[in-house]
This record gives sequence, C-alpha cells and structure tokens, in this order.
Amino acid sequence: MSLFDKQLALGQAGGNLELAKELFEMLIKELPVLQATMNQAHHQHDKQAFWDATHKIHGATAYCGVPDLKIASKTLEDEIKTAYPSEAIEKPLNQLNIQIERLLESAEKLADSLSRNSL
Repeated sequence: MSLFDKQLALGQAGGNLELAKELFEMLIKELPVLQATMNQAHHQHDKQAFWDATHKIHGATAYCGVPDLKIASKTLEDEIKTAYPSEAIEKPLNQLNIQIERLLESAEKLADSLSRNSL
C-alpha cells in the first residue's frame, strides 16, 4: 500500500509534471469538503449524498497517484452499494477517513515532491 506514488501520478498525467501537480493540488483542495459532505450524509442517513461524495473521492483518485485513498474509497463505494445502511459500513468509512487525514497531513510534502523533476 502506498500513500502517494509519484510515478503513478506522472503516468496518470501523461508524463506532464505540471499537470500531475495541478491534479494533486485540486484533490487536496476538494478533499476536506468532500470528506465533510460524505460524513454528514452518512450521519443523516442520506444514502444518495453519501454515495455521491464517496464516488467523487474515488473518481478523483484516478488521476492523482494516491493508491491507498483509491482502495479505501472503492471499498466504501462497494459497501454502500451492498450493505447500506448497516454497521458494516463503519469500518470502511473509518478507513477512508484515516486515509484522507494521512494524505492531507502529508499534502505539502507530497506536492513539493511533484515540483522536483527526480523520481
């Protein structure tokens, strides 16, 4: 598992370092809002809003080189589809929140790594 994979981020951006950095920064900017929306929707038992926010997080991971976040968001998506509402949703939701926090805590350092040309 990996919090951030620079080679993957570059590959997903077609080798364009500036685009990779821009996509990563967009994710970091939007992630707190999406996380709050996701958690609020779950708290309010709003399955559609919960799904939508989780799906947006998962979709954003396709372009940013964040494998741990991608796996956690996909796992939660699958649980929402098959087990919502149920207590089974709590574990993948908590895992996604952990991955989001890990990424946000490291965001500045990771964005700086995209500014350097070396892998």
